Amino acid sequence: QSKALLKMDEDLQNALINFMFLRRPDGSLDVMACLKLWFGKSIETDIEIRTRFGHHVELALKGGYANWQSTPRGCVALMILLDQFPRNMYRHTVEMYAGDKPGRAIVEAGHDWLSVLKPEECLFVPCLILTHQENVADQQACLRFWSKLEPLLPTELHVFRTIFEEHLRIVDLCGNFPHRDHYYGR
Repeated sequence: QSKALLKMDEDLQNALINFMFLRRPDGSLDVMACLKLWFGKSIETDIEIRTRFGHHVELALKGGYANWQSTPRGCVALMILLDQFPRNMYRHTVEMYAGDKPGRAIVEAGHDWLSVLKPEECLFVPCLILTHQENVADQQACLRFWSKLEPLLPTELHVFRTIFEEHLRIVDLCGNFPHRDHYYGR
């Protein structure tokens, strides 16, 4: 690849990561602002994501940016395009889950996540990718990884343990996420 293309990829990766991991002026993670962004449902946020990143989401869903898996930071950015942004852009449609299966490959990229990513980034890769899968093995893998990650995170993010445990319980009991049945016609 040319240096210009590599720089464009790096700039896009930085834009994606900076969008999702909001920082205070001192550079520390703004945990409450992140939680609001991640869990709040905002039409304004959905529109901003579609406007700024929609084209990149569509490319990623078609297999674009697969080369990003060669770096840990690229994996985080690709996860945002495949796993997170479709949930905003395609809210209340089956397309919001379109990146879950392709996103799963990111977990197998072969990186030692805890040693190469910031703890909050490990929340996204591999935890959120795994917890969005509809199988017990991935749910259990998510919780195993979480047990190592949790002590490294601010206590406000420990709420994810409850989410991950609930996802395992649901998938173990039902074999999938029943709230998706409506979208999948099952």
